[in-house]
Amino acid sequence: MKLLKILPLLLLPLFTQAQSKVMRNLSEQYPDAFVLMFYHSSLNMLNIDDDPTFSRMIRDLEKIKLLRINKDADSFTKENLNELKEELNDRDYEKLMVAKSKEFDITVYILEDPPGGGQASDIEGFFLFMDEESEFYAIDVVGSMNVSDIGLLVDRIKEVKGF
Repeated sequence: MKLLKILPLLLLPLFTQAQSKVMRNLSEQYPDAFVLMFYHSSLNMLNIDDDPTFSRMIRDLEKIKLLRINKDADSFTKENLNELKEELNDRDYEKLMVAKSKEFDITVYILEDPPGGGQASDIEGFFLFMDEESEFYAIDVVGSMNVSDIGLLVDRIKEVKGF
């Protein structure tokens, strides 16, 4: 239940046009990982307080996939993390931001069309991961949202106790 309260805070501003091949590969590599799928309708149900900011942030979301990997049980190592970073780079994702705290590191990658930006560039998506001591979270989102909301995401994640 606690996860359901925290999850929207993690997932709000990260969006892609289609589930990335990176996430599909990660899911296949770790079939025992905990997986959650959220669709627009289920995200609306989580907005029990009718928060207009929350509504605005999820307005253009189609779906979100979260993968939680237990590092010990699934043998997820720093080498696996480096391979994930390489795969993101190989697929033209660019590192957008990194936020570090005592409990976890958050890294956000952005995918633009065409890669490298330019006048005609559109954001195709985001890929976010959180690296904690015992668990690793990968989040892939389908939809769109203002990139400036990522700072809000990081601030809210830092406020959450016990995650």
